[in-house]
Amino acid sequence: MLMVSLAQVSVAYAANNETNTPVANRDYIFGLSKSSEVNLNQVLFLLAGKDGKDGRDGIDGINGTNGIDGKDGINGVNGKDGINGVNGRDGRDGRDGRDGRDGRDGRDGRDGTNGAGADASALVNVVLRGTGCTQTLTVKLLARYTSGDFVFDSPELRDVNTACGTGSKKINFYITIQAPSTGVSPKVPNIYADATPAQEIKCSYTIPASGTWGSGSNAQFLLDASAASCKNLAISGGPDFRLQDISTRDHNPNFGIEFTN
Repeated sequence: MLMVSLAQVSVAYAANNETNTPVANRDYIFGLSKSSEVNLNQVLFLLAGKDGKDGRDGIDGINGTNGIDGKDGINGVNGKDGINGVNGRDGRDGRDGRDGRDGRDGRDGRDGTNGAGADASALVNVVLRGTGCTQTLTVKLLARYTSGDFVFDSPELRDVNTACGTGSKKINFYITIQAPSTGVSPKVPNIYADATPAQEIKCSYTIPASGTWGSGSNAQFLLDASAASCKNLAISGGPDFRLQDISTRDHNPNFGIEFTN
């Protein structure tokens, strides 16, 4: 149809050029004239039909490239300082540190004033310093009269540290016999003699447990003078004897005291 219509247009256009006559009557276009009555080219008219259905969606386009980063913004204004918080609770106390080293011994104190009269039978009532389980102690050596002579009685001890009262520690008394030519004559034969060098006697006692000690004005404990706890260190294998076997006129004024385990 399309080819025929174009051919007719071409023939009609040529015919019109030969006659040089303009188309005067267009009724044919609207169906009022016949083609034989007017000199018109036949033209094919196409009438528009109904709208067709929408076509399918096209394929998504390719993603665009990333844009350029924008410039950094201006720094904001600094904020105001906040209010101080509430103080926290105190932490727990730390552990106690180790004990420091013992300081050096202080100088000896001045001699005290004379005290009131003591027991007439007391031979010595002095404070001695030791290096064992106690640093200080007071020893009171007593005498008693028996069989025509004065002999040692049970010593009294005070100011002893309770660390000595374990029930197993010992206290040793060292007594030196007077020098020769003093008329030494022991009450018990062969336990000591007037000799050169002077003989030394050791009396050893177990310290009672601190739970049995006295307190206040009482002595903490007594050492039993009737116990056979003395030896003459100058006589090997000599007999054991008692502190009360030693006459108070036979000893040197100096006494030695020792603490042992």
